[in-house]
Amino acid sequence: MAEQTYLAPIDQLYELNSEIYDIADTFPSPLIVVGGQAVNYWLNFFNITESLSNEELLTATSVDIDYCGKKDVFKACASSWDVKFNIPDINSATPEIGNSVLKNAITDEIKSSDGALFIDISDLAEHNTLSPNIVDFLPVPAGFKKLDFEHSRLIQHTSMFKFPSAFNHTSHPNLRILNPIGCLKSRMLNLKILKRVKDPKVEVARIKLLIIPIGYFLQLSLIQHGYRPTRKYIKLLMILTKSKQGINLRIIHGVDLSIILLNLVENHKDHLPNGFCDTEFPDWIKSVDEKYSRLLHLKLNQTHFPKK
Repeated sequence: MAEQTYLAPIDQLYELNSEIYDIADTFPSPLIVVGGQAVNYWLNFFNITESLSNEELLTATSVDIDYCGKKDVFKACASSWDVKFNIPDINSATPEIGNSVLKNAITDEIKSSDGALFIDISDLAEHNTLSPNIVDFLPVPAGFKKLDFEHSRLIQHTSMFKFPSAFNHTSHPNLRILNPIGCLKSRMLNLKILKRVKDPKVEVARIKLLIIPIGYFLQLSLIQHGYRPTRKYIKLLMILTKSKQGINLRIIHGVDLSIILLNLVENHKDHLPNGFCDTEFPDWIKSVDEKYSRLLHLKLNQTHFPKK
């Protein structure tokens, strides 16, 4: 008897998107990969996973698979995957529109592809149990509004999903994924929301892991498309870095997002306008450092003289 095989979460994502590729033309709006699998996708896309430790790899991604989009698109996907589309109970506090447990809607068997199962790998590792993985469907990921995925903002926050060469699929405008800077924005909001109720270690680790993919993403865009199309990504990164949450990342967790643009300017001046390198960027980095010093001083004063 052949040994049972299982698909890693990132491979499950590739397979799921491949199965809906032929119906993507019918989607009234794009389907967007978000969450931990989006982070994992970019680490794989830029071949960074090979340099990560096992601990970093486990931290980098979640087990389940998250999409955002509209309900009609989700229902079409579930039908194409031969799984059920489940709607949360009216009293549920979940932000999900719905979810799909990856088991056949008729036979109730765990979904498979060429004999490899779509399982929850954490259940297998921790309990030696074969459980189907779950796909969660969200209206928008943390840190975003619906407007952020319309028109030019859709291009600012997402990229077309690219399949590994083995799938022989070109990219489709209705199959998209949060780009690395969009992932950063979402992870920063998660950190802000979750810090009061759970250990922020996982979110901070994912943010750290995003620094290299963001740098590569900006370099690739500059080289392939030039400064003007890349400007929207640079601008968003500048906003996130200078935000209070971005400065707090540096103060509390030692994560300085400004190094991404510092490296970009230092290593890719030939692809950037003189006005940006000589005036705009130095003025911006000065204002970031001033805000950092101001908030650090305020935090130190609060530590030494706590409120009564």
